[in-house]
Amino acid sequence: MDTILIKEIACECIIGFEEWERQVRQKILVGLEIPYTWQEAAAQDTIRGAVDYKAISKGIVRLVGESQYNLIEALAESVANYCLKEFRLPWVTVQVFKPGALSNAKTVGVKIHREATGTAPKR
Repeated sequence: MDTILIKEIACECIIGFEEWERQVRQKILVGLEIPYTWQEAAAQDTIRGAVDYKAISKGIVRLVGESQYNLIEALAESVANYCLKEFRLPWVTVQVFKPGALSNAKTVGVKIHREATGTAPKR
């Protein structure tokens, strides 16, 4: 199985526990690993049979932008569930980063791997 990588989708949302965090939208970066077999699309060199990763990216920006979570872990679960359901993926790996969460680190993040219910691992 081949994989499409989407790195650092820039989003903004309400996230965090601190009172000030609940008042301002913060930057969040989302990364995805999506399973895909692209032999047909590559052989034909056409969009037919290809994954519409622009639609996936736009959907993630909308989903995250409308969300309010305390934890990036909860946001990552929401993104994974959205991808599995809306795009009927057998699995997805999601990374969520919160730049500026620590003063002495570039970013803090989580990475999760989730599989659709009833599917065998395809990694």
